[in-house]
Order: sequence, then structure tokens, then C-alpha cells
Amino acid sequence: MSRRRQLLRGDQGPKAGYRYWRFSKTDIDGNLNVQPFSQVSDFKLYEQYNQSGNSLPSPLLTSIDSNPNFTVTCSPTTLQDPARQLYMAFDNSNSYWQPSNYTAWYITIDFNRNRLIKSFFMSKYDFSLGQHIKVEVSDTGLFNGEEILLDITNPNNQRSYNTFYWNLLGEEFPTRIKSMTKDSSTINSLTLSCGASTSLNSTIANYDWYVDGVYNSTTTSTSVTITGLSPATTYKITAVAEDANGLRGNTSQDFEFTTDSVGVLYTQGTGSGSYTHYRFQAVDSSGSITNTRAFIIDCSLFTSTNGAGTEYPTTNLTSTTSEAGITISSGYYYGSYTDWKAFDNPAFTGNGWWTLSCPDAALNWLQIEFNTAKTIESVYFAFNTTHHLANGLKLYGSNTGAFTGEEDLIGELQNIREGSITVSTHSQNL
Repeated sequence: MSRRRQLLRGDQGPKAGYRYWRFSKTDIDGNLNVQPFSQVSDFKLYEQYNQSGNSLPSPLLTSIDSNPNFTVTCSPTTLQDPARQLYMAFDNSNSYWQPSNYTAWYITIDFNRNRLIKSFFMSKYDFSLGQHIKVEVSDTGLFNGEEILLDITNPNNQRSYNTFYWNLLGEEFPTRIKSMTKDSSTINSLTLSCGASTSLNSTIANYDWYVDGVYNSTTTSTSVTITGLSPATTYKITAVAEDANGLRGNTSQDFEFTTDSVGVLYTQGTGSGSYTHYRFQAVDSSGSITNTRAFIIDCSLFTSTNGAGTEYPTTNLTSTTSEAGITISSGYYYGSYTDWKAFDNPAFTGNGWWTLSCPDAALNWLQIEFNTAKTIESVYFAFNTTHHLANGLKLYGSNTGAFTGEEDLIGELQNIREGSITVSTHSQNL
């Protein structure tokens, strides 16, 4: 019967160690990974946690067979650069091992006797996102089913030259968190959930959350809301589980999440006139009307430039006519993403006016009607940049609401489509 563990944890148990240790390049689930990862250097193994105790190999390698108590083999044996030999991963110099690019590889170490390794260190270069190091041990060196899986590590989840060490924790420690999802977000917060950790001899008491490597908060559940963030910014979030005995697991891999984009404020200037109807028409890069979908999460109109003066609507709307003196309408909206929802929530929960599959470009508009004419000098938007694929918006004013030629073009905002510019920093005078 195979002794292979399907746990992402250590299992040293009562044994004094293992003779054969294998380090493989894998994905987070332990499957061999063929993404580019070409260079390994300064590889050291330690008999204690946190790079403490004896460092192996000792002495350092000067050739592949220079240390009879530290025999190293690898697969593949082919090299990207013939000068970058395997032993150079263990010689503590500026040199490095460089296997063939885009290959699945592993390094096997034979200590010629049992060794208990609790942490290891390495420098690496060009480690693609999502790659990990799987650590397995064997009494026979066969690695054909008898091996034990100790851990699957995460070298910072970066694609750049850096160093890292990893503790190979035993089964009594909480398991490493493997998954994380974004439940919701605003311009300055992220609400996240992670996969649950487990502990062999205890219960999980806390989850510690880190933002870009800095401690943020502790929760007793697998969910957290992280506040105080910047708009339209991508953060690397990690989490660590702690059990009721105070034992902590290894840090999760980096999970990247982005806060919502802040709205775009654009100013039309003074002396443009007063209107009872203001209409926003989706346009393409040439300024022509388009049926390409638009998604406005939040919209406010101001009586002065730069978002000053009176703001309309003055309340968060709950229907097209929930505020006296204002009526919201549109040519089209998709499903439950009705027009008034563009004016309902300045917290940017993600809902709004959306025209997923607008049947006609002439219908791809959003309108606010006042019962008395208003002079509007600036307008503020929050866009869902994932789903707002129309390139821009034109703002028209009318005192009849007909929009059959009597309307005035007040201004045009271009390049708000995802991938074109950063909408959180864009403003345009009209």
C-alpha cells in the first residue's frame, strides 16, 4: 500500500529523518510544472526551523561528486546553459544551476543516511507566477509511490530574482491556506474569503491577514474585510492560520486582488447653459454612438466645477422617481441592472446601470431629468472597468427631452475603456 500522503503538510512523525529528499517544480496542487524557471542558486538545507542548526551540504559542493554524503541528481539532465551545472546550486557562490527552459524538473538529494530537514533556503531567478516547490522524502529513493509528501511551498509567487526560506512543518501544525476569493470590493476595501485550514491535534482559532507582506488584521473565521486601501490598486494578500495551541502554519501564497476604480470627474466649465435633461450617450473612439456595453456604477452631477456646489441626486435613489424633482431613464438596460442604480450607491458595491447586449446604439444612453433647469458644471462617474467596454461618453443637454437635434453637446469623455487608461486618475475639461 502506498505511503504517499495527499496532505500539504509535513509528516516527519517519530522517525529521525529520511535519506532521500526530492524538490520538484510544481503548481500549488503538486503537479509538475513546465512553465519557465531556469536558475537555482545558494540552495541550503537546515536541521532546525528558521534556517537554524547545521547547514547542508557541508562542505559546500565544488563538483557533482565532491561530497560523498550529499549526492545530487536531477531531471532533466539537459541544461539551458552548459556552463550552469547542477552542483552550482549548492556551492554558495554567484553561479547557479540552469536546467532546460520550459521543462518539469526535480532535484533529488541522497544523504547516505537519515536526515531530518526542517527548513531550507534558496535563491532563484525567473520564477513564474503560480509556481511552487514540492518536497517529498523516501527511504528507498525510488519515488514510485512509496514516498511521503511533506509540503508544497510558495517562493513568494514572484517572477524576479529573490531569496526565500521555508519551514517544513509537521502534521501538528495548521495546514497552509490554498485558496482565496474576493467576495466584494469598494474603492477602498476588499472583502475576502479563504479556504479553511485544519489542525491534526487542535482547532483553528485565528486567521492572520497580511497586505503586501504587512500584518493587517486577525479574524476567527475565514472571511475578512480589509479597509483603508487605495482605489484601483492591486494588492497581494496572504493569510496564516493559528490553532488553539498557538501553533501557526506556513503563510499562504500571494493572492492578488484589485479595489474598485474611483469615479471619473470631468468639468464642462462655466457659461454652458441650464438644462432640464442631461443625457449620457455611449460612444466609440471616433465619437460615434455605439451599442458596445456600458456599465456606470455611480454618477453624480454638480452645480460647480471639480465636484463642488450642490450634488444631484441629493439622496441615494431607490427607484427612477424616488427623489422629488428628478426622473431617471435610459434607452436600455440589462436584467436587473436598471438605470436608477447608477445613482443609488456611492459605496460602489458593483451594481449599477449596465447595457450588456444593447440591441441598438441609439438606445445606449442614460438620462437624468430635472423638473426645473439646472446648470451642471461637473460630473462624477464610477465605472466598472471590466464590463464598461464602450470607449467613451458624450454628455448632451436639452430643455425638451426630445433629443432630435435641439440638444447641445456639452462635453465628451474618451478613453475610459478597460486597458486604455487608468480611469481612477483621469479627468477631462469640457
